[in-house]
Amino acid sequence: SAAVRSAHWPSPMPASALPPAAAAAPPAGVSAAAGGTGAAGGSPPAAAVLLRRAGGLTQAVVGGVSLEVAHSDLAPSRQGDGAQAAQGDDDDGADAANELWTWFFEEGFSLASATGFARVWPGAIVLIRALGDPESVLRLALAQAGRQRSRAPLVVELGSGSGLVGLAAAAAAGADVLLTDTAAVVSGVLAGNLQRNAGAGPAAVSAPGSSAGLPGAVRVGAGSAAAAVLDWTVPVEQQLQGAATEPDVVIAAECIWLAELVEPFAAAASSLLLRPGRPPSAGADRPVLFLSSRERAKDGSATFARVGAALSALAARGCGDATLVARFEPGAGTTADEEDEDEEGPLLVYAIRPD
Repeated sequence: SAAVRSAHWPSPMPASALPPAAAAAPPAGVSAAAGGTGAAGGSPPAAAVLLRRAGGLTQAVVGGVSLEVAHSDLAPSRQGDGAQAAQGDDDDGADAANELWTWFFEEGFSLASATGFARVWPGAIVLIRALGDPESVLRLALAQAGRQRSRAPLVVELGSGSGLVGLAAAAAAGADVLLTDTAAVVSGVLAGNLQRNAGAGPAAVSAPGSSAGLPGAVRVGAGSAAAAVLDWTVPVEQQLQGAATEPDVVIAAECIWLAELVEPFAAAASSLLLRPGRPPSAGADRPVLFLSSRERAKDGSATFARVGAALSALAARGCGDATLVARFEPGAGTTADEEDEDEEGPLLVYAIRPD
């Protein structure tokens, strides 16, 4: 069973507490401070991440860097305070939706791939908020990896979807990030969002490319990001090369909800954590997976998977040191401009290391 330990994690901040700037985030590539006055007066906490969803776009200001991703708006967006999406936002959503249907009949396309096109999920948002807080356990893990190796921390994101979590890691933590997903998601939405955010933030102009040598990397804030196809049913070492196979931190949000995904996910994640061919690390030097997922499965469900099933699958592969670092109950305000998805199960965040 997973250990439960004390760890700093940003509290959820409902839309009513966001400063007015959240309703008008600047376009991608323009730096903006996370200041402003909240609805109740005063400034938001330093860990505040400004998020706005409008039709087919989600915008965020993380670490003072403005980011923006496009996705398919598969369900009608519930706009807070009656705000309406701009026509340009609608156009971007339509483009993403067209990309989704273009891939619909391609070999290998699945329901799991479709969710990668759909939106920025609540499990991703809690990771983004943590990346905006320098004192969160996630940011501290990235900072420690950078100090130990005297370089930018290297992050691999599994099931990136629209890519906002990985982009936030690059922007706020100065990490070199490899965003990975299925071929459909990479070509249909992720590659476009990578280019949409290339050069975001004032620090991005200082050093082009990736210090880790990730192919196709672009500067995002103080870090960099690249995208690659990663099929969990194929050994990782057959798909990724070089530094990408030896990350300091692995992140994954809302990508183990189907029972059929659990074993392939555990195989891919454990391969990255165990670093085949390298001597095992000890203590805090061990690579770590931050897994964020909603508990959706009901008892006896053959379709949906409990988070515990993924923990067990990882433990069976030598990655059983799991710590519950955050738990958000339904309705806790994990999203910025919507209700909490009308879901019943808690949203859980684990830090998982090799034994």
